[in-house]
Amino acid sequence: TSGAIAGPVVNLDLRTLYLRDLRLIGSTSWEEPVFPNLVSYIEAGEIKPVVARSYPLSEIVTAQKEFLKKKHVGKFVLVPPPVTERGEEEKGDNCGMSEMAPKVGGCEEWAVDDLIDS
Repeated sequence: TSGAIAGPVVNLDLRTLYLRDLRLIGSTSWEEPVFPNLVSYIEAGEIKPVVARSYPLSEIVTAQKEFLKKKHVGKFVLVPPPVTERGEEEKGDNCGMSEMAPKVGGCEEWAVDDLIDS
């Protein structure tokens, strides 16, 4: 990811780059095999993603609010309930989400903005 959750403009003292012999590399896209290759390193335990926090999917509203504070380092992970807990009879009218979630139609119609505003 770009790591630019706080916005595209940052203060950077270029001396930090050259005095520490650092390199800044940018890319707008990857070659097709890059992502599966990256996943294989993660699965083998050779690379560990930085995870700021994990939330159950039912706490998506809380996760989004924390994300928007832009005070974290790493990724937020939303963990869906196990498949056995997602049956039609159990998810009810709110698509398996907490009661805070808006009821705006079918599950496929939900938008993050709808969740934040509720």
